[in-house]
Amino acid sequence: MERKHIRVTAEDIRAGKLTAAEALAPVFGLVDLTAGYMNYLADVTLLTTEQLLSFAVLNYLNEVREGGHEKFLYDAAGMLWREAIVGLDAVGAPEAAENLRSLRNRFAPELSFEQAERIRQIEENDLYFDEEDKVFRACEADIESLLDSYIRQNAEAFGFDGDI
Repeated sequence: MERKHIRVTAEDIRAGKLTAAEALAPVFGLVDLTAGYMNYLADVTLLTTEQLLSFAVLNYLNEVREGGHEKFLYDAAGMLWREAIVGLDAVGAPEAAENLRSLRNRFAPELSFEQAERIRQIEENDLYFDEEDKVFRACEADIESLLDSYIRQNAEAFGFDGDI
């Protein structure tokens, strides 16, 4: 795999020169969600708390936009559900956080971090997420705007200059 040099500066973030995805580009290069939950836990030790929470919110936002909560949970990114809840609260989207928290509470005893187990839980319990998708759609634009603001307010936590 070819390495790529990425430079993210706090100045560029504060000036609005970078989108959330661009500010998080190093994180996407460092964290491999497809390698399973234990590898994910090792990868995220390299991140700041702000990077981790923003990474989870952006993954959640992208996955649910693309195919609803079912897509998010069926995807490897579904392992980020806990960080997404905390991240949604951190960026100032409590309604979205409560929506995801409510979805999590439908799983007993706990929503799994492992992809195959999450899929089994959904299918065995014949779960659908239409109500959660509706709530998400109502606050989707706010989440994106709040995430951008959060990243700008915490710009120093996103600085990076290196090869990925």
